[in-house]
Parts: sequence; structure tokens; C-alpha cells
Amino acid sequence: MDYEQAITISGGYGRYQMRLFLLLLPTALTFVFGVSSMSYVMPAAVCEFEISKYKQGLIYSAIYLGMVPSGAIWGAVSDIIGRRKTLVLTCGISGIFELLSGFSINYWFLFGCKFLSGCATAGVHLTYYVYLSEFTDPKNKDSITMLSGATAAAGYFLQPLLAYFLIPLKFKWVVVEDWIFFGSWKIFLIISSVPPLLGFFISLFCIDETPKFLLLNNRNEESIRILKEIYVENTGNAPDTYTVADISLQEDKEIIEEMKKQPQQGSFSKSIRQIKPLFKYPYIIPALMAFAAQVITMGAFNAIRPYIPILFSLALGFGQTEANSTAPSATAEKTPFCTLFETQQIFKSKVKCAHKHVELDQRIFLGSIIVGLCVFLSFFPFKKIVNVVGKVTTFVLAHVISAFAIFLFPFSVSVYGLVIICIYSICMQNSLTIVIGLMISRTPTTMRGITISMVMVFGRIGVILGNQILPIITDLSCKAGFWAIGCVNLLSLPIMFVFSRQPNPVEELVQQNATTSRSTSPLPTSPSPKK
Repeated sequence: MDYEQAITISGGYGRYQMRLFLLLLPTALTFVFGVSSMSYVMPAAVCEFEISKYKQGLIYSAIYLGMVPSGAIWGAVSDIIGRRKTLVLTCGISGIFELLSGFSINYWFLFGCKFLSGCATAGVHLTYYVYLSEFTDPKNKDSITMLSGATAAAGYFLQPLLAYFLIPLKFKWVVVEDWIFFGSWKIFLIISSVPPLLGFFISLFCIDETPKFLLLNNRNEESIRILKEIYVENTGNAPDTYTVADISLQEDKEIIEEMKKQPQQGSFSKSIRQIKPLFKYPYIIPALMAFAAQVITMGAFNAIRPYIPILFSLALGFGQTEANSTAPSATAEKTPFCTLFETQQIFKSKVKCAHKHVELDQRIFLGSIIVGLCVFLSFFPFKKIVNVVGKVTTFVLAHVISAFAIFLFPFSVSVYGLVIICIYSICMQNSLTIVIGLMISRTPTTMRGITISMVMVFGRIGVILGNQILPIITDLSCKAGFWAIGCVNLLSLPIMFVFSRQPNPVEELVQQNATTSRSTSPLPTSPSPKK
């Protein structure tokens, strides 16, 4: 019997999967808490460490700079040592360096912690999606991927909510005079290390390895034992009523046979051989299209995110017309965003440094809370849309809407600009999850970890490029900068058209191998669940 049939018989989307999903909630939040934390503490860090504008841009990118070289490595590691062990390792490393960042004594210590945290967080992010998908039957893989994305998106409003209450607090705990001292922003970084550290302990003590990975490594008895546990928890039937005794991986059969013909080599060499089929027919075209789509989506989305606090100040009329003004400005409230941008009225900071201590208006975090909440709530209707029209169509619609929204953004005034950014963020964040789901469904187990990691590596390259290019263009012309982002979004349409025209390699392999090795015996059936 094929593995996908076995997991379906076990009740591939029931109580067991939901319990697993809830256990991994801290793991899902690890990525968001890691990549977003610096955007909330930067005003305070600038005061304490006297950071220049150049260094601010560098440390914003530190975690992504760590993710780019390590992403493909963690994909290989997860295909070698397993999904659970990779989660244990990456959550542990990420948690340690996120915790250490709260003890930073200077700029370069903080930069190093964020860079090393990024090296591990890349592995957490990709392994989390792969792990959950391998416990889910084919029919519900899209649902679990979208639900996982929604959980991660919850961090986009939970973290600014924490920042809203914590960072503006005025306290300073001195450990060593003029060297080691703690303010509210460092406590914020320490608390942001809680999700990966919780993920470490949960992965170590509370979850199993995926049956699919065990089967791939000839650990059939362990695989069937876990499938039986899934069956019992999902159906309520006795263990002895689970009659599946022999399972195969039809989708990986061709790759496994090819690997057996190769001479024996080390584990890393095996992993390199596993990625070679990705750049051959029938995988190469879907893979290249997914890489390009992720560069566009992540780059365009993360280039806009730094403007969210600015927009909220504008929406509430906090733009200033005089350098020393602190009162809301009615003129700014009625002025288009790009007009204010080009006159730099909205960049008159609400942050004041006094003896390396920051005085911060907590209202600058409200915009991020609102946008994050909207993104989180949007995943549930998006999941319904995906089920009705499919992933590719949903992706195309999301990018058309986001392009139209960002074309209008330079002319937006007051709260309308915040509404546009909410729509844009909703479409882009859901598109990121859709690309991951597309590649999960189109790659076999032997290639899945390293394929998803490469998709994310290309996406992070897009983030770095977007963060560097957009400020250059907007300095020349505000409208041109945002219109360029809209045009980049539209480039994804021909890319996704080519992607959609390619047959699903996994489905073809399963059908081909099932035809050649079909048994005359009927498939085992399991009793219906107890009522």
C-alpha cells in the first residue's frame, strides 16, 4: 500500500493532527518573532548604542543574511537526520541566540546574535511546514499549510502588542555601570526568545518523527507503530483493527532506486544527490517558477512593511509641519502620502534620546497591531477560497489585488492608506503560504526538505534586494518606488501561468509506479470509527 493511502486510512486530518498542530504553535511563532523584533526595538537601540543610519539598515537585514547561506543546509540536514531532530536543533540554537541578544552590550554583539539566530531560524521555518504536511493526507495538505501560515501570522499582531505595553516603559536596571544594563527593549528581546525555546522542549519530548521519513529510511516497524497511534486517536478504534502491514513510497520509488545504484557515500553527499533531480525534468520548471514567485512575493511584501508605523502616524494625523511640533496636524491628515514623504514631514521622529534612554510614543506600534490582526483573520476566508478555486488562481488574484492597491497607495490620505496597506499585506502574506503549499505537493519526500529550503532562500534574497532597492527609488520619486513594487507583483502572473501548465510530477510518479506494481489483492480496509 502507498503511504498516502495508509495515512488516509489512519484518519489523515483528525484529533492527532490537531493536537500536533497545537503543540507546535510556539515553533510557528519562532520565525515571525525572530525577523520582526528589531523593527520594534530599533528606536531604543539607536539611542543606547548610537547606531548610524547605515548600521540600522545592516542590522535589519542581519537575520536574513544568516538565513540565506544556511537555508539549503538545513533542508539537507532535515532529509538526513529527520524532521523532529532538525526542529530540536534549530529551535535550540535560535532560542539561545535570541536570548543572548537581550544581553547585548554593544551594536556588534547584537548584530552577531541576530545573524546566528537567523542561521537557525531558517531551519525552523522550513522544517515546520514539511513536518506537518507529512502527517496529513493529500486531501487536507492545503488546509494544514494555510492553517500553519495563519498561526505564523498571529505573531504579526502578538509581538507588536507586546511591544506596545513593554517597550515604552521607563526603567533601567544597571548590572555593571556604563557596560551592562537592561532597559525595556532588552527585556522585550529576552521575551521574544520564549517561542523557540518552548519549541525546543516540545520537539524534544512531545512529538514523534514523521512516519514518512521513517519509511524512507527503512524503519518500517516504527512507521507503522506511529500510523497505528494516529489511527487509534483519530478513530477511537482498537489498535488491532488497524490492518495495514506493508507500506511503500510510490512517489519516491524512482529516486530511491536511482540512489541505490550510486556508490556508497557520506550522508551529506547523499543529500546533494537528492537535490540533483530538482534540476532535471519534470521538476526543474516548477521549481524555477516557484523560486521566482517567492523572490517577488517576499521581496515586495517586506519592502513595504517598514512603512506601517509611519502610515499609522499619518492615519491619526500625527504628521508634523514644524520640527518641534508634537500636536496632531490636520494638514498632514489630508495630504497624500507621497507629498508628505517627499517633504519629509512624516519622518520627524517621535523618539527622543535622553542619556541613552529612549522616550517613545507607544502609539507607533498600533499600526502594526492592526495590520497583523487583519492578516491573521484573513487566513480563514483565504483557506475557503483556495479550496474552491485552487492555489494557483488564488495566488494570481492576490497579486492582482495587491498590485492595484500599491498603485493607489501614493495618493492615499489618512486612514485610507492604512486600509490599503492592510489589503496589500493580506494578499502578500497568503501568497507566501500558497507558494510553499504548491511546492510541498509537487516534490517527493526525498526532495521535500531541501526543495522548500531553497524556495525560502530565494525568498530571503528577494527581501534583501527589496530593502536595498526601494529606498533608492523612493528617494528619487516616491510614486515611482511604489509603482515599481506594483509592477514587480504583476511579473508573477506569467510566472504562475507557466507553473500551472506543468503536470504534477508527484501525481505522475504515483500513477506510473502504481500501474507497474499493482497487486491483485484488495486494499485493506479499516472499521468505521466508533460512535
